[in-house]
Amino acid sequence: MKLSLKTAMASTAMAVMFIPALAAPKAETEFIGVIVNGHALFPPQQPVMTSGRTLVPMRSIFEAMGTEVKYDAPTKVITAKTTDGQTSIVLALNSPDATVNGKAVKLEVPASSMHGSTMVPLRFIGEALGAKVAWNGVERIIRVASPGFENTLTDSEAFKESHWDYAKNLGRIQVGSQAGLRKVMDSTNTEPLFSRAPSDDFSEAAIAGSEREAVYSVFGLDKHELRSLARKMIANYSTNRKNRLQFVHMLGLIGSEKEDIIDQATSSHIQAFLVDKLNNGDSKLSKVDNNAFRRHVIMALAVMDSVTPETVEAVIKTFETCDNNYVLSPIPNFFKMHSAQIKAMPKIGEYRARISAVQNLNANEAVRALQ
Repeated sequence: MKLSLKTAMASTAMAVMFIPALAAPKAETEFIGVIVNGHALFPPQQPVMTSGRTLVPMRSIFEAMGTEVKYDAPTKVITAKTTDGQTSIVLALNSPDATVNGKAVKLEVPASSMHGSTMVPLRFIGEALGAKVAWNGVERIIRVASPGFENTLTDSEAFKESHWDYAKNLGRIQVGSQAGLRKVMDSTNTEPLFSRAPSDDFSEAAIAGSEREAVYSVFGLDKHELRSLARKMIANYSTNRKNRLQFVHMLGLIGSEKEDIIDQATSSHIQAFLVDKLNNGDSKLSKVDNNAFRRHVIMALAVMDSVTPETVEAVIKTFETCDNNYVLSPIPNFFKMHSAQIKAMPKIGEYRARISAVQNLNANEAVRALQ
């Protein structure tokens, strides 16, 4: 999807370069989204906050900003250069000393290694590459904008902040093990005010525009608040774990909107969150519950209006590495729903070969979807 928002530049660029720490430590760290030039990062290791600064995976952020990066393991030195040769950055693991174009710089938080990923300070990288950085503490999103992408820092005034009580309303959603979101109940959870699927079947997975409108009407939602709603839900996932299946299917419903309602940044942010749960599950859940959770994540990704290459890669990787058929059975539907878009991706030949090599009863159906 192309960018569709026309937004204002931040009036005080230097002020937003500082990314504050949380007011108080939490028992569980919520998901932190990083959106670079209107597209969310899908990092192998989630960003973390330390000493009031955010560390992000080195390769993810440098490559997203069009910068070539090398890491020398013996010396633990990171060297990055922009493709136009105008900027070079050198820093080392666990060292507060760095250079930008040969000029010495002191880092407030040094680069470090976490869970196999080299993590670098986002504020420093942003400043060094001439980018603007904005932190939204309510939505727990960091937006990075290179020169020329300043319009991706904020939403336009046409879109509204959501105050929908998702903690209360998610419990009114009923989901099926195949069709996803099926019904929305009244406030007493006794009568359905909306019924989407007559049967719990994969054929009912596609979400029609009229169905979305009906759900929004039942919940009293304005379509212009959906971006804010999705991002706030993601920022507070841990408080809604009880309704986790309804949670992911509400995100899928929102993500099934076209780009005039859900912009590229929000769509990719939703997918980055769902991909993180697909890859890593939820550490607070049992293995059985995580299997069900990951299954529903795939179902939610299937109904998205558009999917990123990173999402496709994550689904294929799950197909290759997971041996639980209950988790995997919605995967052919994912490829059916996004067949045209995936077939237009540069790596379609690789995708077909990898899927064909999977020893799973769903492989043939998945391959046929991409022929």
